[in-house]
Amino acid sequence: MPNHYQPDLLKHNDYIKMLQVKKQMSFQQQRIFDTVLLIVQDMHRKGNLDGVVKEGTLSFDLDFFKEQMLKGSKINKINRSDIKSALEAMTDLKFSYDLQGIDDNGEETNKVGNFVIFQKAEVDFLRKKVNLTFGLDFRTENLIPNANYTALSSGYLNAFSSQYARALYQYFKMFIGKDYSRPFRDNKEDDMEFIKKLLGINETEHLAYFNNHSTLIMRTIEPAIKQINTCSDIEASFERVKKGNKIIAIRFTFKPKTEYINHHISRQSNRTGILMPTFKKFSEFKVWVIETYSGLPLVKGPVGFNEDLIVILSEKGYLHNPVTRKDFNPDDAMDLWQWMYSNKHRVGRVDLSRSEIFTDNHKGKYLKHFDKANGEYVYLKILNIHVEDRSMSWDDKVNITIEQDGQKKSIDNYYDIKKFKDALIDITEESIIIDVEPF
Repeated sequence: MPNHYQPDLLKHNDYIKMLQVKKQMSFQQQRIFDTVLLIVQDMHRKGNLDGVVKEGTLSFDLDFFKEQMLKGSKINKINRSDIKSALEAMTDLKFSYDLQGIDDNGEETNKVGNFVIFQKAEVDFLRKKVNLTFGLDFRTENLIPNANYTALSSGYLNAFSSQYARALYQYFKMFIGKDYSRPFRDNKEDDMEFIKKLLGINETEHLAYFNNHSTLIMRTIEPAIKQINTCSDIEASFERVKKGNKIIAIRFTFKPKTEYINHHISRQSNRTGILMPTFKKFSEFKVWVIETYSGLPLVKGPVGFNEDLIVILSEKGYLHNPVTRKDFNPDDAMDLWQWMYSNKHRVGRVDLSRSEIFTDNHKGKYLKHFDKANGEYVYLKILNIHVEDRSMSWDDKVNITIEQDGQKKSIDNYYDIKKFKDALIDITEESIIIDVEPF
């Protein structure tokens, strides 16, 4: 029976796509970095983070650090010499970057460089503490991502003995996405130069096969794929892409294993479409929901939250946010309960597509839309919304079917999600004011 580890690590995709140009991240460094990420997120979930994102310092329990380093691995003990080498690896850990194009501020950029991730690392054996100071240029806000992340299980990561398997596994998981039953992608073709960067293959340390792609594949990719298929929840394969006799690229295919797809959805699938009784009051509804969905995904994309958010009902009956890894505060929880009571058809329907969620959340509402032909704002009643089913981005296009003057019309590729939500007005038909001054 395979191990079914639950996701306990949300890793920002920028960390997965780190390109180690001059010196690769060693296997030990990969494990340390991921362990620190996991501990930071665990502290955040428990409310014990003490401003690490803002201040750049972190202190945590040494025994917990050891426990997380060993989870899923065949190693059962970490001694003093292991910790000493781990500290040396920490302070030698660098982030390399190669930036070309337009930056986050809309300005042109063209630069390469690197910086240390940990400026200082020490273990206090008397107080049983690990104390870290992050480098000044390291973006600590990405330690607790709320977007552009991949959900991973440390148990699977630590089962790998190959740093190449560990790197490729995370790369594949990033493309598969969060929904095992509907992977975002199941294949990817990359040229050999990119693969060298992804795996940290450089000419200095890997001279024997840096320019010999056949040997490189035999020493790195073949054993990595074999280990991924043996130790993880996905299966992968690859084929060489040639130009003449020269290997120029590799085409990877990957997907969740069938038994893991079944495990991933089995607990929620038997709740989809369940017959809900009639309730005379809210308290009856809440009791029934807790008895039926305790410990399970409860609702996806409630109004007022990200459409991709799946709210979990904890075993204790609390509404839990898996992104922040915290239970909702009492006010937000009450708002969610009241919303679910008014939208009972959404309870348990965590299989809904983004288009279905957007339509259900906003159908019948109005857009304040500027009509270029007439040079004035008009109110358009929303009938249907289509959004691509992929990782959420504010730039994603929203195609809308609207009603205007009793006729159905389509607005395609004009609104992105942010622009759509800015134009959305929650009013009824009777309350529309005709004379509206332009913004």
